[in-house]
Amino acid sequence: MKFKSLRVAAVLALAVVLIFGAMTLEVQAEGRELPDEVEIAFVAPRLDITEFFGQFYDEMRIQLDESGLNYSVMEAAPPGAQMDHEGLDAILGDIRSFGPDYLVFVISEWHTVEPRVREIIDEGVHVLLVDHIPEHTDVQPIAWLATDHVESGYITGYAAAEHFAEIGQDHVNIALFHGTAGGEVGIDRMNGYQAGFADGAEDFGLTYEIVEEVWTEFDREQAFNVSQNVALAHDDLDLVLAANSATALGVMDGFRNLGVLDEIEITGIGGQLEELASIIQGDILTAGVRIARAQGAEGAKMLLEHMRRGGAADLQNLNYGYQTVVWDAEDIFEAYSIGMLDHPEFRNNLPEGVWEEYAGE
Repeated sequence: MKFKSLRVAAVLALAVVLIFGAMTLEVQAEGRELPDEVEIAFVAPRLDITEFFGQFYDEMRIQLDESGLNYSVMEAAPPGAQMDHEGLDAILGDIRSFGPDYLVFVISEWHTVEPRVREIIDEGVHVLLVDHIPEHTDVQPIAWLATDHVESGYITGYAAAEHFAEIGQDHVNIALFHGTAGGEVGIDRMNGYQAGFADGAEDFGLTYEIVEEVWTEFDREQAFNVSQNVALAHDDLDLVLAANSATALGVMDGFRNLGVLDEIEITGIGGQLEELASIIQGDILTAGVRIARAQGAEGAKMLLEHMRRGGAADLQNLNYGYQTVVWDAEDIFEAYSIGMLDHPEFRNNLPEGVWEEYAGE
């Protein structure tokens, strides 16, 4: 089956959730009451609703509200759009002093926060860690709600190879725009990208060369500046594989500024709303996305399950497999709810008539 034909339903049929130990996460403890009152802290690199972090948090809150849980919540993220590891560490220090019952933490780069998370767990806080499971750690949260970032990169890289095969181009010059040097998420995504494109190239009879590799810290401004230098140095560049949404958008801005946006394809990973609109506009080729609201709902179910067990037993880790590749408006409106897409950052960047056609308004 071609990657361009993958829809969310097809991805779900393959792997909606893969749970270590073949356990389902339905809230099972029927008859057990939820606690009278719970304090929950939510910490993430950013809380913007246009990104994964804010979408995850919003849906988690909706599900907790619907459960009838009596809870208070403190949410926190460093100010600014750039990844701020020191800011996250400071926030986690405050969380340790505050001492909530639960901490839901969407991690960025594990090695920068591991000591602080260990301290928080040692203080007796129940910690649910979201995003990825590091290879080497003995930290024991109540569970990891993980995303397979290698798979994110793989499906996107393979899809990009398929695109070039479909347009009849048999050689592709590629620039890799990495995230943070040494960061686990960026390494996993780029390893997946390269493996996916390599497999796609073999399947479709392509040759390719990686002509440039740069590190732009998952930052849009850095990607904007570096992308223009890369394009000027390689006038035969065909494709940029970008480590996240912000990087893809920064490369898009840089290529537009240079006047080469129509000549070089860009792929991203993440599903930031402006990135999705740019795919519909035709400025970004495609992106591998994880559906944040579905994952946020799963996070709420894990918290409720733990509470109904009396907080005495840890849960099975969950490797969340709800990922797909989006190419166009049909894919995007099928993968995301209208409520999620009904935001100025998406709607204001759409071609005329797209919202009315797909949203039915």
